[in-house]
Amino acid sequence: MLLLGFGFSSKEGTIFFLILFVLSNLSYSSNRDISVLIEKNARKVEITGKDLIKKNSWSDQVHKLSGTKTIRYNCDTKEDAINKQNLYVSLKNKEQRIKINNISYPGEISIRSLSSKNSCDIVSKMDLEKYIQLILTKEMNPTWPIEALKAQAIAARSYAFYKMQIKNKKSFSHLENSEKDQVIGNLKMINKNAKQAAIETNGLILANHKNHITPVFYHSKCGGKTFLPKQVWGNIIKGYAPVSCPFCAGLGMKDWSKKISFSSLSQKLSQALKIRERISSISIKHINEKSNLISLAINSSLYNLKRSKLRSIFGRKTLPSNNFQMSSSSDSNFVFTGQGYGHGVGMCQLGALKLARKGVSHKQILKYYFPELEIVNLANI
Repeated sequence: MLLLGFGFSSKEGTIFFLILFVLSNLSYSSNRDISVLIEKNARKVEITGKDLIKKNSWSDQVHKLSGTKTIRYNCDTKEDAINKQNLYVSLKNKEQRIKINNISYPGEISIRSLSSKNSCDIVSKMDLEKYIQLILTKEMNPTWPIEALKAQAIAARSYAFYKMQIKNKKSFSHLENSEKDQVIGNLKMINKNAKQAAIETNGLILANHKNHITPVFYHSKCGGKTFLPKQVWGNIIKGYAPVSCPFCAGLGMKDWSKKISFSSLSQKLSQALKIRERISSISIKHINEKSNLISLAINSSLYNLKRSKLRSIFGRKTLPSNNFQMSSSSDSNFVFTGQGYGHGVGMCQLGALKLARKGVSHKQILKYYFPELEIVNLANI
């Protein structure tokens, strides 16, 4: 069992407790509530809120804490002799506003710790539409034209709703607050534009003509063309078509060039491809634009690598996008020249910005980047 410490502060001072927790079954009260992993592997958590209602997994008893209280959880407190159970505790209030480590989030806050870890995961279960408002403060600049923000709201809601439908029953949340899924801001960051874009697209998502939902992706800058999911990740996702995009030119990140030494390339490829022998030669044999493959002859063997694989090997800082070319230089090094920023699948955000500035509506923006998908209302699905 996990030993967790917590206390709360009031005018009378701070009271500290040590409690043993047991994990209970989790369920979601509404299909329009989304559970977001706000932070994972936290060592210490501080929760502050007014008139908090706290429920622990080991008891049906509900604790009502009147006034503004701060509860602290020491997730790294542990005793080996009782280290066989998990933790679950939830906190909520009428305001739907609780601070996590001094940052305000909406919804019901849940804290979980596995018995095998000296840390906690923090989840906020919130209304989907409030989540979209938070998304618009981080995934797109909330000062951009309202039509660009509306397109972003529908795209983000589509991705979120898709994740809500495929959630593993054993999972504690639908998605993460990270680049793995979508990044959200906090309540203080919501401005008039973000709120308006979310409200005016309330419940709208992208789906195919049979109302089948699909993961909807977007990225910062495509650099001239978008890619199919298959070209980047290898999996076929219906509803996508590659489109040319001249709109993001001159916006955001400029075209880039990176020189990578033979020794660095050979070391990275050796690790990624599990090549045991020393790499003595690397040469570019073929570049397939349609499949997005780059064929490399490494020693006496031929390897077909997707651009996305090379990008994952070297990281986003070295190769900012999947839209790049690879060539060898006279000094036996390799040069990567590219355009754009991000994976390149779906909606180009800077392209959407340029279109919105030209007066193009959010519906037309989405139809351009997702020609095979339609805007539908969740109420009709």
